Amino acid sequence: MTARNSFTTWVRNLSREDRDKLIRKIEEDADETEVKYYGCARCVVYAFQQNMSLGSEEIIKAAMPLAGGVARCCETCGALIGGIMVVGLAYGSPRLAFPFGAYVKGKERDDEMAYCYSEVMRRCGIICDKFREEFGSLRCIDVQKAIRGRSWDLRDPGQLEEYLQPEIHDKCGYVARVAARITAEAILE
Repeated sequence: MTARNSFTTWVRNLSREDRDKLIRKIEEDADETEVKYYGCARCVVYAFQQNMSLGSEEIIKAAMPLAGGVARCCETCGALIGGIMVVGLAYGSPRLAFPFGAYVKGKERDDEMAYCYSEVMRRCGIICDKFREEFGSLRCIDVQKAIRGRSWDLRDPGQLEEYLQPEIHDKCGYVARVAARITAEAILE
């Protein structure tokens, strides 16, 4: 049995009550970790590592520069990217193989890779749609405006210092919570 099949079997065997408890715990942990440690992408990843054994210290390290909309550029929300990374951990494949053989002449399709690719993209599409519905955008700068009424240039030292004050920053805990909940629902569907 592959790790993916084992994970899928575990998900299928969760009761509705256990699934709901797990989702609540993941979203609470993502929120609390973001408020305490900052770094939305890594905090979402950490919540899944702690509650579903997805990922490792290496993944948390890799997620670090994704905060602030990728290196504080205020582009795609880091909490969302963290959730998307987790879906890859749950349903992706560690192999490099070609999933599109039916579409590209001369290429042979790898059926397992095609399944993994399809599942990851389908679940991540759901996450992006729900995140956009909640915040109006996938972009950090727009999410900032949605939850605070304004945005900050996180690469400007003065604005970053203002943004990092708990009374402003801690609202990112809510964003991490939502991203974690939406991701957990997509993984556990």
